[in-house]
Amino acid sequence: MFQIQMGYPGIIQNDASAYRHIEDVCPDLFDNDEAFHVLWQDIPICFRYRDHLTHNFAAILEMLQVLKENSEGSTELALTNEILNLTVSMHWQAELLQLFLHVETRYSGYQKYTAALNQQGELKLTKSRFMAEWHTLIHQLVLAFHAGKVRIEDGREQQR
Repeated sequence: MFQIQMGYPGIIQNDASAYRHIEDVCPDLFDNDEAFHVLWQDIPICFRYRDHLTHNFAAILEMLQVLKENSEGSTELALTNEILNLTVSMHWQAELLQLFLHVETRYSGYQKYTAALNQQGELKLTKSRFMAEWHTLIHQLVLAFHAGKVRIEDGREQQR
């Protein structure tokens, strides 16, 4: 099972703040305690909206674009939080998507956690279901940007 469990982040209100890059928005828009969880085979992996989304957003968008534009192929997604480094290798043909997760940590106290994730590292699901989970997170961000009166100045960034 792959699922993204959204948080309900409070928005730090700004007065029509303008930003050059999307990644610059999250630190000003969200408190540090706001988080969402990726559930991998029912094991939660915590990501904070403020810091982790800032660091991982470009990789998430790039991965979604590759999946959207190609009916078959493979790609990798590298995600990080303060504890884990995750690499998700993806292979797909039409709607069948196969995921392989590899997790590392530099903290000895999290070795059992990473071992559990790595032991459950293979997952198969439909490409549309996987993308829908990420779409919900992206949609939540768009709503947060509107609520925070965020303006992206750069045209290329607006398209992202």
